[in-house]
This record gives sequence, structure tokens and C-alpha cells, in this order.
Amino acid sequence: MLKYSSLRSGFQRIGSRRANGALNRVVSRARSAASDGAEATPASYTGGPVGLEGAGILSDRDVTFMLEELIDTEGLLKRPYYAEHSMPTIKEYYATLTNVANTHFKPHNVELDKNPPIFVDGRARVSSVIAPAIETLAETGFMAASLPEEHGGLQMPHTAQMIAEMIIGSASMSISSYPSLAMGVANVLSRFGSDEQRERFLPHILSGRFMGTMCLSEPQAGSSLADISTIATEMDSEGGNGKRFSVKGNKMWISGGEQDATDNIIHLVLAKIKSPDGKVAPGVKGISMFIVPKHDFDFDGEPPEVDLKGHSTNGIELLGLNEKLGWKGTTNTALSFGDSSESVGYLVGEPGRGLEYMFLMMNGARIGVGLAATALGGLGYRASLAYALDRRQGRPQVKSKDGPVAQVPIIQHADVRRMLMAQKCYVEGSLSLCMYAAYLLDDSKTAATPEERKTSFEMLDLLTPVVKSYPSEWCLEANKWAIQILGGCGYTKDFPVEEFYRTNRLNMIHEGTNGVQSLDLLGRKIARDNGKQSQLLYKDMRDSCESAKALGNNKMAMHARDLESAINEVDSATKTLLSESKSVDGLLCNSHEYLNMFGTLIMSWMWLKQASIATKQLETNSLISDTDRVFYEGKQLACEYFYRYDTPSITTKARLVSSLDDTLLRVDPVHF
Repeated sequence: MLKYSSLRSGFQRIGSRRANGALNRVVSRARSAASDGAEATPASYTGGPVGLEGAGILSDRDVTFMLEELIDTEGLLKRPYYAEHSMPTIKEYYATLTNVANTHFKPHNVELDKNPPIFVDGRARVSSVIAPAIETLAETGFMAASLPEEHGGLQMPHTAQMIAEMIIGSASMSISSYPSLAMGVANVLSRFGSDEQRERFLPHILSGRFMGTMCLSEPQAGSSLADISTIATEMDSEGGNGKRFSVKGNKMWISGGEQDATDNIIHLVLAKIKSPDGKVAPGVKGISMFIVPKHDFDFDGEPPEVDLKGHSTNGIELLGLNEKLGWKGTTNTALSFGDSSESVGYLVGEPGRGLEYMFLMMNGARIGVGLAATALGGLGYRASLAYALDRRQGRPQVKSKDGPVAQVPIIQHADVRRMLMAQKCYVEGSLSLCMYAAYLLDDSKTAATPEERKTSFEMLDLLTPVVKSYPSEWCLEANKWAIQILGGCGYTKDFPVEEFYRTNRLNMIHEGTNGVQSLDLLGRKIARDNGKQSQLLYKDMRDSCESAKALGNNKMAMHARDLESAINEVDSATKTLLSESKSVDGLLCNSHEYLNMFGTLIMSWMWLKQASIATKQLETNSLISDTDRVFYEGKQLACEYFYRYDTPSITTKARLVSSLDDTLLRVDPVHF
């Protein structure tokens, strides 16, 4: 079992291998042809956040704000479940991960983008840099961080692990996706696997020796899992890993599938159990979950003496690799189970509950998608900020008797500041949303009473579609503005922002498209209890409004009143939809607009909370440093920008939703 002492020894081992020397700049210096040789950085600029020791998008100040001011992480650490951890040890953990990110992940990101996995003799050959990166990351305890101690984990708060995942993900999404998927498998087995399955598989996953996948989609069944056709037939004997089934079918879009970097891959496969009379239950009720290893092995034994990097010994065939726009270092595969030879699978939990179990993994993955989108948006933001501070173009509209005035950095132009401020709002707002979701997850496990735990769980359930969809849509918009700031340079591969955009584009699609998230939010989360859970959310928002007004700051009071008005508009639109829609189609036809409206409302709340903290510090802390003053003023200005440029869109969308517009129902295919 991996204990806290193992985590500390991992710190020490990896810390001794720390790289020396300065880190590479985020972007190459773009010299102006008309430069007069003056310094490119304005005299007023004192240096922005460059990341935890350069890891990516987070400065020490960002981390402190999120963990100690916005979220009460110290309060979480006082709870018995998290008592072995403290802020100093968590920050030591971050420092270790930063070193791993800078030495084993970040240097290889460009290489992986240029050289994706290749299909060779029925196998997926990946870059040789991936295996040591995974192994080194596993040594830090990263993969065991949030699991309970009794299953080999470290019981670290999910809130703290959010920052850890940002550090690794922002260094290389392509490499980090492998351990992220494996951690999802570990969470499912920890929660629903048998004691034998946990004992057999978890140590290998947490050590980085085995990776994992989610095998849901099929060529004919993407988001519609009721239509999957993979079949599981019970076998006569039972293995040490649980009840044995023969699994047969094809799966599509399987990220992390059949890579040759690790010794084994644990596929979690959704399939329908065939009864003795040859029938299967219709729809989603018959779906069960199975562990199908790339290389099968009995409970008491090691994997068979075969080429572990070679073909599957458990009847799994790689049919092909999908060539992608981004995430190019991660395999994305079409797999066949049980076609040429038998694929043995082991039932997880109870028959017919596979979709329920998979959604545990999916909901965690959806929060992970929001976090990944935030990280990529942040990378573009920092790169374009560095460029805007450096690139000189244009001159002030003033006359000088000494001749032409020197060109200025483009950050002096209002339109460039607009694009930077939009990025700041979307990225920092999305990060606060992801952190809040992680806090709700922690609270749902460790709050003092069952009622409090239930409330936090239901709140997280309500917000998960927004946590996935808002960052994936609007941090992609941030990447668009990053490219725009760099102009022609941003459209070339000489600068990194185009890759951030390509990679981020996936996040609106995978783990449930944003269209699916809109149906989930309105059709399930809002409609199922007639909006009861959203009323609890609105109460929390209104409490934040009262706190903001109590600060005695005119602008904060104005923002609070604007948010109160927006809450009322969304509430009214929701009640109209639920009470007056004449059909399910009528309720859901504008679900996309509803999701955007609801997401903007949540983000307005996030910014009010951040600006309230900043305002209180600026107006009550007489010993505030110049660095903190600038940091907090940035939060206030970002909130002001968001409330002027984004929050007003809630009114327009609420009117559309309330009108019960049926244009999309009346248009026919022949009209296109």
C-alpha cells in the first residue's frame, strides 16, 4: 500500500534530480522591424505570473488565492479524513510535480505534436518519452493522490489535486491523458470493484505499470449508449479476478488504447450480458461493466510470459488509429474484442449497473475536461500576454518636435487589452469554477452531517454539465483571441498558440458533447425535481450578493444588484420552460441557449466572489504589498469587464428561452 511516507520519499528522489538553468520562455521574442532599440517592456510592468517555477500558467500567488482565499482548503485539512496533509506538504508536492512537468512532460510536447503514434504490425507504437514520464509521475504519488488509504491512496483533497493536475496537464496534454484515464479506472475499482479486483489491479495502476481506458462508444453508438451491441456471455469457470465473461464487440474513439508504453492496459468495457436463452435486456438497463485487460492473468499470478509491449494476449485487436487535430501524442483507437480469439472480462459490481458505474468515471472526467480546457486557455493567455508586452507596433497619437515617436508594445492598444481581458476572465473564472466543483466533491465525502454531504453531492451533480461545457467553449474562445493577438505569427507553427487551440477544440466534444451537456442540465438536472436544486444554488448566489453589498463599495454593490437581476431572469425563464412547454422536444429545443445562459450566470457568480475577496483586502489591509495590490486590482477589473461585456447576455438568452421559440422544431431537413 502506498503510504504518506512513500509520497515524501518520492519528493526526495525526484527533488534530487532537479534541472538546473533558466526555463525557456513561453514564446520566442518577436522583433519589430521598426524597433528603435528601446526596451520592449513598459517601465510600469513588473513581471506577470510565469507559473510555479515556470510549469505553465499558475503563479504562486494564483495558487495561494485559489487554495487559501477563494476555497477554504485549510478548513478541509482540519477534517479527520484529510488530517495527514498540510498546506506546506501540499506545496512541496506541487514543487515536485513542477520539476517533473518541466523535465519529463513540457520538453516533449512539440515533438509529440509532430510525431503521433503509428500503426505498426497491428500495434500502436508511441514515443519512447512517454514511458519514463509516466513512471516518474507515478513516483510522486500523483496517481494515488485522491484515493482512500485503504485502497493504497493518499487521501489528498480533490481541491488540492486540481492544482496538481493543472501543473501536469499544462505541460503536456498528450502525455498526461494516459495517467488521467488510469486514475479514472482506479476510482471506479476503488468504489465498485471487489476486494480481489482492487488488490490485484490497483497497485499496478497506482505504480504506473498499468494504464486504463473507458470503452463506451461503438461505431454505431456514440452518445446513445442504449444502442451498444457488445455482448458478454458468462463462462463456466470463475477466475481470481471475479466472475468471468467472454466479451465480444467493437469499440470506437478509445483514448489511450493499445499504447506500448506500459506493461498492461485495463479496459473498462460496457457490454450487455446475454442470458442463457440468448436474449439481452433492451436499452440501458442491460448494460454492465467489465474489466478486460490487454493481457489477462489470474489473481495469484503475474501477466503471462509474453511481449508485454506486443499484441494483446486476451483477444483484443487494434483495428486502427484515428488521426486527430490535437492531442496527437495520445492514441485514439478502434478496438475489437473477442473476434479472432476470446476476450475474457471480469464483471465489476452488479449486473445491469454498468452505466451507473461508468458515470462515476465520466463525471470525474467531465470535471477533468473543464480543467484541461482551462489549462489550455491559460497557456494561450500567458503566451499572448508575453507577446503583447514584447511586440512593438504603432505609435501614440501625439506630435513631437523631435520627429516620429517610438513604437509602443501592442499591449498599449485598447483592442489588444480587450482580447487579453477576455482571456483573463474566461481562464481565471473557469479555474475558480473547477476549484469550486472539487470543493463540493470533497465536501460530499467529508462534511459533518449526511444532510450536508447530500447537499454538496446534489450541487455538484447540478453543476457538472457547466463545469465541463463553459471552460471548453469559452477557454477555446480565449485561445482564439490569443492567436489574434499574435496576428500572422499566431497562425504559424513557429509559435505555440495554434497548437493550444487545436488541442482545446476536442474538449467541446469528448466525454459527452456540449450539446449532450445541455440536454443533461435542462432535461435531467433542472426538470427532474422541478428546479428544486437550482433554488438552493440561487440562495447561495444571493448570499454572495448580500456579502458583496455589505463591503460598502459602490461598484461591488452594482455588480451584486446585476447578479440578483440575472438570477431572477434565469429563474423566471426556467419556470416558464417547465410549466408551459407542451412537449419534451419543446422543452429541450433551445437547451444550448439555456446552458450558455446558466453558465454565464454561474461565471458571474464566480467573478463576484473573487472580486469581493479582492475588494475586502484592498480596503481593509493597510499592510498590503504592491504586488498584492496589483493582483487584487486585476481581479476587480476582470469582474467589472465580465459584468459589462458578458453578464448582460443573460437577459437576451432568458428572453429567447422564455419565448418558447420553436424555430428549430419547424425547420425540416429539406430547408437546408
